[in-house]
Amino acid sequence: MNDHHAPARVTARVVPVNPAGQCLLLLGTDPIDECPPYWFTVGGGVEAGETLHEAAVREALEEIGLAVDREALIGPAHVGRWQGPRLLVESHFFALALDEVEVSFSGQQPDEDGFIVDWGWLTPEALATDGRFVNRALPEILAKVVTAAGRSQ
Repeated sequence: MNDHHAPARVTARVVPVNPAGQCLLLLGTDPIDECPPYWFTVGGGVEAGETLHEAAVREALEEIGLAVDREALIGPAHVGRWQGPRLLVESHFFALALDEVEVSFSGQQPDEDGFIVDWGWLTPEALATDGRFVNRALPEILAKVVTAAGRSQ
């Protein structure tokens, strides 16, 4: 699919960034592709009638139990299109400067059960070294998010 075609899926992503410049990422699997676990950001598809900010707030609550004030979202710090395993995705990445986060997976939808297996704080450089990510631009995107959040590494 060429980049000039309309995206098949638009997503809103929330990236909490701590004072050390580390990003909260999720480790999970794709139940359809049955691939090894990989790191990704909190977020998901924008539903009909939702704004990007509304989707970001909803996804943060559903995926990690984090209640986010939409006014605290910075950005989007990056908007990018990439060809996922099955479709073209347009993702809007919002930075969220936080000191600490209480993570809970209790809000996951039944069809997402087991999709997210762990979480952690990683710098963009640590993610690049780790290598477990699908979107090859993710370390570069996270560097932009850290800068937008006003956090240093």
